[in-house]
Amino acid sequence: MKRLMIAATVTAISTTAAFAAMEIADLDTDGDRFVSKEELMVALPNFDATFFDEIDTNGDNRISSEEFYTTEAQDIMARASSAEMQLKADTDGDGFVSYEELNAMVPMFAQSDFDEIDTNSDNRLSADELNAPGAWSLIQGEAAAATTMDIASMDTNNDNFVTYDELAVAFPKVPEATFNDIDTNDDGRLSANELNAPDARTMLNEY
Repeated sequence: MKRLMIAATVTAISTTAAFAAMEIADLDTDGDRFVSKEELMVALPNFDATFFDEIDTNGDNRISSEEFYTTEAQDIMARASSAEMQLKADTDGDGFVSYEELNAMVPMFAQSDFDEIDTNSDNRLSADELNAPGAWSLIQGEAAAATTMDIASMDTNNDNFVTYDELAVAFPKVPEATFNDIDTNDDGRLSANELNAPDARTMLNEY
């Protein structure tokens, strides 16, 4: 697989959205249940556009749920998200991410976890260290723990998603129609991104 090339500049994207596993709903701004190249580039400005064609296996110039959730597509998206976050975290532009820079993005990120990723013990994270197996999953885990408290309290089977039955325990009067409105990718479960979306919060506040 070709290596992602990182451009020199980056526009801001939200910390929680980039650290979390991306959902197609995060990118589908026009609500047609597909992701165009333009929509993808808005969310990830430094995305190597040639990878769009790799994900778009049927060549219709849009990415469907079936294409988006393949193992290869998710690997590409994870690498792209990591590249964007590395650029965003490196606030002094030295090509490395210090503990202070990472902690500014992920408050309460443990020094011991930083040291685990910092394999050469130079007190800064290089691109190779950040993209090493397990590094971003460790960072993502701490970011998710700080932003998905609602999921943790409702997710009784510990799969990091919330079913309608789990949601109904916390919100006994919530109708299934509301659950379906929040479940924007129609997979029968709510992700952290779906639960924390502004419209979802507004709907749930009624119950």
